[in-house]
Amino acid sequence: MMKTMKTNFILTLIALLGVTSSYAQLTHPGGWLTQDELTLIRDKVSAQEEPWYSAWLAIENEDADENYSASVSSTITNGNDFQKQGHAAYMLAIKWVASGDQDYATAAINVINDWVNIVDIINTSNAPLREGIASNKMANAAEILAHGFNGGSGWSSFHIGKARTWFKNVVYPITSTGDKRSMNWGTSCVAGNMSMAVFCDDTTMYNDAVDAFKNGFSNTNDGCAGVTDYIINADGQCYESGRDQPHSQGGVAHLVETALIAWNQGDDLVSYSNDRLVAGMEYTAEYNLGNNVSWTSNIPNNCNLSYNWPNGISSSGRYNFSPVYVLASSLFTRAGKYHPFTAEVITKTGSNGYDQPESFNTDHPGLGTLTHTLGPIVTMRKRNSTGYGLDGGNGGANNNDVKLYAQDASNINQQWIEIDRGNGYYSYLKNGTNFCIDGGNGGGNNKNVKLYRRIDSQQNQHWKKISTGSGHYRLQKRNSSSYSIDGNFGGGNNQSVYLYTNSTNNYNQQWLFNSLTSKKSGKKSSVEQLEANLDAFSVYPNPVENELTIEFNDNYSQETSITLYAVNGQKVIETKPNGEEVRLDLSKLNSGIYILKVSSKTQNFTKKIVKL
Repeated sequence: MMKTMKTNFILTLIALLGVTSSYAQLTHPGGWLTQDELTLIRDKVSAQEEPWYSAWLAIENEDADENYSASVSSTITNGNDFQKQGHAAYMLAIKWVASGDQDYATAAINVINDWVNIVDIINTSNAPLREGIASNKMANAAEILAHGFNGGSGWSSFHIGKARTWFKNVVYPITSTGDKRSMNWGTSCVAGNMSMAVFCDDTTMYNDAVDAFKNGFSNTNDGCAGVTDYIINADGQCYESGRDQPHSQGGVAHLVETALIAWNQGDDLVSYSNDRLVAGMEYTAEYNLGNNVSWTSNIPNNCNLSYNWPNGISSSGRYNFSPVYVLASSLFTRAGKYHPFTAEVITKTGSNGYDQPESFNTDHPGLGTLTHTLGPIVTMRKRNSTGYGLDGGNGGANNNDVKLYAQDASNINQQWIEIDRGNGYYSYLKNGTNFCIDGGNGGGNNKNVKLYRRIDSQQNQHWKKISTGSGHYRLQKRNSSSYSIDGNFGGGNNQSVYLYTNSTNNYNQQWLFNSLTSKKSGKKSSVEQLEANLDAFSVYPNPVENELTIEFNDNYSQETSITLYAVNGQKVIETKPNGEEVRLDLSKLNSGIYILKVSSKTQNFTKKIVKL
C-alpha cells in the first residue's frame, strides 16, 4: 500500500508540474485517426449514411458499453487483462466518436484513469507481447479522448498528464527494452511504442519507433522486428509464413498499424525499402484468398532465433483474415500504392469471406468499415446493356482509358470507391489503386474518359450524381456541366467510354449502381448475394413518403417473398413479386422505421426503411 501511494504521489507531482514532454512537436489527434477522420465518422453515422451507419449498428450493443469498468490491482501478472481492457477503452472511445454520447467517453476515461491510478507494476509471463498489443489500443484511445473534438471528451489535463507519465514509466520500459522483441512479439512492441509516443507527445520515443520499424530493436540480440526482418524479401514472404497464417497476418498488421500513425504524422513508412510493407500485405492477402505464391526456404535469421519454418508456406489458419485489411487498403490508397489483393479481401464473401466490421479481435484495431472506409465500393452497369460495366483495366496509370467490359462484380477493375466531395459531387477511385475517373480539361463530345492520379481538389475528377429513376444515375462533369459519362450504343468488351452532351432520356448515360461495401455483417449484403441469382435488385426511394419500389432489374424468382415489418416485429405487408417491379403503398403507415425483408430459398436480405 505504501509503495502504491508513493508511486501515485510521484505521478501526481509530475502531472501537476506539467512534465509530459520536452518536445511537443507531434500532430494531435494523430494516432490511427486524425480529427478529419473522427469528424467524418460522426457525421456519416449521424446522417445514417452507408456503410458507416450499418457498421455502427453492428457494434452499438456489442462489446464494452457505457457501464464497463476496469478490474485492476497494483500489480498485474496476467497480460491478457491489460490487453482486454485496453481493447475496451478503444472500443468505448470509438463509440463516443461515432455516437457523440458522452457516457461512452466517460467510461473510456474511467478505464484509463483506473489503470493509471492503481497499477504500479506489470509483470506478466507473456511480456512484452501483451503489453505491446494492450498499449497500442489503450494509447490510441487516450489520444482520441485527449485531443478529439477539441478535448470534447472532458478528460482533464491533469489526468492526461498522469496518463502520459504512467505510459512512459510503467509500460514503455517493458516494450522498449529487453529480449523477446522479435517477429510478431516485436512488431507488436513497435506498434505499441509508436502509439505511446504520439499520446505522450515525445519525439524521442517517436523517432525510436520509426527506427525500430526500419531496423528492428538494436538494443538487444532478440529484436528482429523491423519491416525487412519480418517481410524477408521483395516478394513479400514473411518470417512466419511457414508457421501459420494468424501469426503471419498479425505480424504484418502491427507494422501496418505503425505505418498508419507515421503517415498521420507526415512520415511515409509505406514506401520504405521499395514498398516492403505493401509487398508483405499483398503476399499474405494473395495466399489467404486462395492463390499460389512464391516461396523460399532461405529465411534470414539475423537474431539467431531458435525457431524457423523453412519447409513451405503453412495453410494453418488460411482464409481467416486479420481485421486490418480496410485500414491497410485505406493507408495504401492514400500513399498511392497498387494493392489489388488487399483490396479484394474487403469485398470477398462466402464461407471464407472477410468478416467486417471486425470488432471482436483484441489484437488489432478492427472496426475498419466504421473508421477507415474512404467511401462505399460500387460497381456501375450500363442501363441499356446491363451485361457491361465501367472497367478501369488492369492496374492503374495516368491516361488509362476507362471502358466497358463484361460485368463481373468480383473483378477489382470494375470496383470503384465512391468518395463524397460534397454538394452532390463524387469522385470514383479505382479499388486497389490511387487513380480516379477523370474527364480531362474542359469537355467535348467523344472525349475519352480516363484514369488519372487522385487529386482531391481536381474538379476533372468530380461527378454530379443525378438520379434518372429506377435506381439509375447520370454522372455529370463538375467543371464542364454540359457533359456526362456516356457508354456509347449497345455494349461490348473494350468499348470506349467518353463524354457526351447531357441527355436526360439517353440510356447510354445512365448507370445502375450496386454497392459491394459491407452492411451489417461486413460481408456483401444479402442484396448483393441475391443479385447473383436475381441480377440487380434495387429499393427506392428511401426515405419514402408514399410508394416504395422494389425492382428486379433483369430476372426475378417466383419463390421470392417480400415482407415489411414494424420495429416491434409486427408484419405490416407481405407479398410476392409478379413482375420485375413491385410497388408497396406505404401512404397509410405511420412515420417511423420499418424493416424490409426479401427472401428466397437460399438468401435473406433485410433493409431499414424510413417512412416520412
